[in-house]
Amino acid sequence: MAPRAVAGALAAGWGVLAVAHVVVVVGLRQLLRLPVPAGLAALVDVNGEGNLPAWYQTALLLACAAGLAALGSVRPRSAPRGPVPDRWAWRGLAAVFLYLALDEALQVHERTVPPLRRLAFGGTPLEDVGWVVPAAGLCVALGVALLRFLAHLPGPTRRAFAAAGALYLAGALGLEVAGGWWSFRFGYDSPGFGLLAAAEETLEAAGLLVFLHALLGYAAAAWGPVLVTISDRPAPPAGGTDRAERNERNTTTPGDPM
Repeated sequence: MAPRAVAGALAAGWGVLAVAHVVVVVGLRQLLRLPVPAGLAALVDVNGEGNLPAWYQTALLLACAAGLAALGSVRPRSAPRGPVPDRWAWRGLAAVFLYLALDEALQVHERTVPPLRRLAFGGTPLEDVGWVVPAAGLCVALGVALLRFLAHLPGPTRRAFAAAGALYLAGALGLEVAGGWWSFRFGYDSPGFGLLAAAEETLEAAGLLVFLHALLGYAAAAWGPVLVTISDRPAPPAGGTDRAERNERNTTTPGDPM
């Protein structure tokens, strides 16, 4: 499939999940106060854990990590013999996305909330989202460390990576702070917080989809078409044809029509 088709299909999948959250969690439960089954609300709540939105974003992060790791391991067609160009930058980014996937699945960053609340943010709108402060510092450091790597990328890929990062951080940090302020003032079970959570997660998903689309486009330009074959037979020697398959095609079973 073309990168645009892949990204479009994935975007449609997230759209279904976001609409389900707005309808079930925000509309039926928070606005109308209807008795929505707890299991259904938990399944589609974008601010929940171990549910469909969380698994979806984890899968997106893992797909990005896999693509980055591959680009750090396979030499492009136009590259001279030798190590893969910028291989450690590709692999380092793959490690970052792998960590983000684990964090999305296991909510690692939330374990920093209690100590940060005790040390600095208790009684403030940041008491439940204080982790964004050290996270913002790490993002700045990562961006500075990647400047040289980004400068080596083609212009469209570089701009797409930058746009993806801006979208993702606008949700993961910017709207996270807005949601922390809203929950501090009005509580978590308010329609405003539900909408902010939907906007936050949608911006994160949009950033990941833009990044994955750019990654697939870059990989296609670097490697050309990639064919994946699944077979229970060993691969034939390079440049040759599988002798067993050739013999099988050339052998006529007695009784078969000629």
